[in-house]
Amino acid sequence: MTRIIPLKRLTQAHWLSDWGSKLTFALGISVTLYIVWTVGGWGGEKLKLFISYLGFLPLGIISFIITLRVSVQNTLPPKARWAWRIIALAILLRATGNWVGFYHDVILASNAVYDWSEIPYILYYPVLLWGVLRFPMKQKGRKVWLTFGLDAASVMLGIGMVVWYFLLQPIALAPYHEGWNLIAALSYPIGDLALIFAITFVLLKQPENNIAGALNLLICSLLINAFGDLGFGYLMLRGAYTGGGTVDALFILSFYLMAVSAQYQYWHMKFKDKSQPVHHPRRRILALLPYTGVVSGYGLLLGVTYMTWNTGHSESLHVLILCAIGLTALVVARQIIAVRENARLLTVQTRRQNELRFSSLVQNSSDVIFITDERMTIQFVSSSIERVFGYQSAGLVGINLRELLHTDDLEPTEAFFTEAMSCFGVTSPVEWRIQHQLGHWVYVESIGNNLISDPNVQGIVINTRDVTERKMLEEQLIHQAFHDPLTKLANRELFHDRVEQALARAQRSRKPITVMFLDLDNFKTINDSMGHTEGDLLLKTIAARLQACLRTGDTAARLGGDEFALLLEDCATAAEAITIARRIHKTVEKPVVLQGKEVFVGISIGITLSSVDEQHANVLLRNADTAMYTAKSRGKGRYEIFEPSMHQAALNRLEIEAALRYAIERQEFTLLYQPIIEFKSGKIIGTEALIRWHHKTRGMVAPKDFIPLAEETGLIVPIGQWVLEQACLQCKRWHDEFPTHLPLTITVNLSGRQLQEPDLARTIANALQKSGLPPESLILEMTESVMMQDTETTLDKLNELKALGIHLAIDDFGTGYSSLSYLQRFPIDILKIDRSFIHAISNGADESALVQAIITLGQTLRLRIVAEGIEFCEQIKTLQDLGCELGQGFHFSKPLSAHAIACYLETLRHQSGFIPSFELLALNETEPDIIRDQVH
Repeated sequence: MTRIIPLKRLTQAHWLSDWGSKLTFALGISVTLYIVWTVGGWGGEKLKLFISYLGFLPLGIISFIITLRVSVQNTLPPKARWAWRIIALAILLRATGNWVGFYHDVILASNAVYDWSEIPYILYYPVLLWGVLRFPMKQKGRKVWLTFGLDAASVMLGIGMVVWYFLLQPIALAPYHEGWNLIAALSYPIGDLALIFAITFVLLKQPENNIAGALNLLICSLLINAFGDLGFGYLMLRGAYTGGGTVDALFILSFYLMAVSAQYQYWHMKFKDKSQPVHHPRRRILALLPYTGVVSGYGLLLGVTYMTWNTGHSESLHVLILCAIGLTALVVARQIIAVRENARLLTVQTRRQNELRFSSLVQNSSDVIFITDERMTIQFVSSSIERVFGYQSAGLVGINLRELLHTDDLEPTEAFFTEAMSCFGVTSPVEWRIQHQLGHWVYVESIGNNLISDPNVQGIVINTRDVTERKMLEEQLIHQAFHDPLTKLANRELFHDRVEQALARAQRSRKPITVMFLDLDNFKTINDSMGHTEGDLLLKTIAARLQACLRTGDTAARLGGDEFALLLEDCATAAEAITIARRIHKTVEKPVVLQGKEVFVGISIGITLSSVDEQHANVLLRNADTAMYTAKSRGKGRYEIFEPSMHQAALNRLEIEAALRYAIERQEFTLLYQPIIEFKSGKIIGTEALIRWHHKTRGMVAPKDFIPLAEETGLIVPIGQWVLEQACLQCKRWHDEFPTHLPLTITVNLSGRQLQEPDLARTIANALQKSGLPPESLILEMTESVMMQDTETTLDKLNELKALGIHLAIDDFGTGYSSLSYLQRFPIDILKIDRSFIHAISNGADESALVQAIITLGQTLRLRIVAEGIEFCEQIKTLQDLGCELGQGFHFSKPLSAHAIACYLETLRHQSGFIPSFELLALNETEPDIIRDQVH
C-alpha cells in the first residue's frame, strides 16, 4: 500500500494548525463516541434513532466541505480534481438523504421503512461509482479497460451470485416488498455490487502515486459501506433492524473514512516527499483478486447443488447455473485476452530486448559506427568514439567526415564513398587515418553499407575499427623480416634488393657501384672462449663501427654469423673503395672490451665494382664474396679487389670439393709412408703415414689443395678415419711379415676437426681392434694450435686417448704457442721439431741455440725428440751433437709406398748384420717433386 505520511513528518508540519485537520480530528472523536454508544445499545428506540441522525448530520456536511477543498487543489492532476468533485457530490447526496430521513423519521415520526427520502441514497451509488472510476490510473488503453473490465465483472458476478441468493432473491420474493419499497430495497445491494466492480477495477488498474494513498482509504470506506448495506438488507428481511446498532456503526465509520481520505489527499499533496519511495500493492496479489468472484460463485453453486440433492428443492439452481456459465464465459474471455496480451508483450519484450542488446552492442563495441549522408556529413556516431578517438559523439553530429581524415587519405575516401553510393551491400575494406582528439593519428579500417533506402537508417553506415596496433605490428614484422635482429642492420634479403635497385640506377646514370663483403678473423675463437653473449656484443660493436664508416646513402648489412656486406653507391673507383676499406680496417681493429679484457679482432674484405652493363645483383655479390675468401686465404686482415682469376679459382675449389666427397668411394686416396730413422743405429723405428690423392683427371692433387678444404667442409673426419684404419692395418702387416725387426710405430696426423669429435676415442679403439695393432705402436700427431683450442676440453680428450695406451706427439713444435705450461699439463710423449728450425741450424750458432733449447726442454720433460725436414748430412751431425736421436726427411727418403718399405725391411732380414744405406730407400720408389715442398 502507499506510504501514509509518517507521524513525525505530520508533527513537524504542525498538522493541527490546519482547520481541516482539526475538523477531521473532532469528527474522529465524535464518531468514536457514536460507535461506542451504538454498539453498547443504551437508551430507548427513539433515543437511539435521534442519536443516530445526530451523528450523521454534521459528519455529512463536514465531509463535503473537506472533500470539496481537496478538489480545488492545483497540485492535483485535473482528472483527480474532477474525481474528488464527483466524490464531494456523492457525499452531498448522502448528507441530503440523512437530513431528509431525519425530517421524515424524527420530526414527522413516520413508521414507513422506505420513503421518498431514499432517492438521495439511491443516487449516491452511481455518482460515487462515477467518481471512483474518474481517478487517473497507471494502466491505460482500450485493451486495459477491456481486460480489467472483465476481471471486475467476474468479481461482481461471482459475489453477485451470493448477494442474489441471500438478498436479492429473498427481497424480490418477500410479500411486503412491492412498488417503491421493492425498488429501494433492491437498489442498495445492486449499488454495492457496482461499487465492488469499481473497487476491483481501480485496484487492478493501479492508481497513480499521488492519489494511491487517499484512494485506498476511500476503497476501505466503500467496502465497509458495502458490508453495512448487506447487513442492513439481511436484517430488514428478518424484520430485526432497529435504529443504531452495528450496521449504523459501519455506516458512520464508512462515512468518516471518506472524510479522512480527502484530508489525507490534501496533506499528501502539501507535504509529499519526492525522495521517499512509493510502495504499491503487489501485482501478484492483485492478480488473484478476480478469482475471488470465481471462488464465491462456484462455491455457492456447489453448496446449493448439495442442498438440492438432500432436500430436492431446486428453484434457484437454474439461475445459479446460468450465472456460473456467464462467470465461466468471462473467465475464458479474460484468459483468451491474457494469452494474446502475453504473446504481444512477449513480442514487445523480445523486440525491446533485442533493441537494447543491439544498442548496448553498438555503444560498447570496440568499433565506431558512423552514419553519414551522401555528402559525408555525419548524422550519427556511436558513443564508443569517445573511447577510441576521444571525441564526444554529440559534438561530431553535423560535421563532415573529411575534417577528421588525414589529407593523404582523402582520395581513397572519395573512392570509398563512390563505391558505397554506386552499389548496395558491404563495400571492400579501406584503411585511412583519423585524427585523435589529442592530435595524434589513428589508423583505422572501415567498411561501408549503403542503407539510404532503409527508413530506419537513411544513410551510409561506416563501421570503423582501430587497427593502429596491427599496423605497428605489421611495420615491426616487415622491419624484422628485412633487418638483422641482433645488429639492426639490413639482412641478406634487403641487401640483395637494394643492390638490385642500385644497379638499376647505375645503368641510368652510367656510374658503377661498389659492394664489399667482410668477414671477421678468428671470431669463432673469441666466441667459443668467451661465450655467445660476449660474441653477440662483439658483433653489435663491429656493426656500429661499420655503420659509422659509411656515408649517407650507403647500406650496411649482416648476412649471417660474422659476415657483413656494404653497398657504396657513390664509390665509382677502386681507389675510393680502397680508402674506405682502409678506414674500416683502422676502425674495426681498435680493441673491444669484453669481460673486462681488451679483445682485438681483424677483418677480411672483398671488394668488387660493377661494370657499366652489369645487371645481375647475384653476380656482383658472388664476386665480392669470392674476393673476400681470397683475402682470407692470403693471410686474413686484408682487402682484395675482385679479379676474374679469383672466380676461376673459386670454381676450381668447388670442383675439388665435389670430387673430394667421392674420393674415398672411388678409392682415389693412397697412403705413403716416410721413415723415421734412429741416428745412432741407422734403423727405421717407425713411419709417418701421409695421404695422397690421385684424381682421375687432375692427376696428383697436392695436400695443400685439398687438406684445408677437407678441414673446412668437415670431410676431414671420414678421411682421417680412413687414414687411421689403413695405417693401423699396414703397420700390423709389417709386424706380421718382419717379426724379428724392431716393432715399427705408425704416426698418424690428427686434425683439429677430428679432435672435436665426441666419439674419437671409440673410433681409434675400433681401428686398433680391427687391425690387431698394439696400442703402443700407434702415435697420434697434432699441431700446437690444435691443442690450444679450448684447452680444458682438449686436455680431457687427450687423457681419454692416452688411456688407450697410444702415444701422443706435437708436430711443428716451436711455430705455435710453445708454452711450457701446456707441455707439463698435456700427456705428450714426443716433440717433433719443425723443419724451419732444422733448415736454419746450418746458418750459425744462433739458430742452433734455439734447437738446442727445444731439445733440452724435451729431455727435461722426458720426451722423445724427432727432427723433421732433414735434407743434408751436416744437419744430422749437428743434431746428434745437440742430443737429438731421431729424424726424418728427404735426406733419408721421400715418402714411400708400403711395398717399398716392405722391400727395404726384407733386405735387412736377408743381409744380417748389414744395414743398407739410405740411398737404397730413395732409389727404391719416389713420388713427384710436387710433393717435395709439402710437409705432409
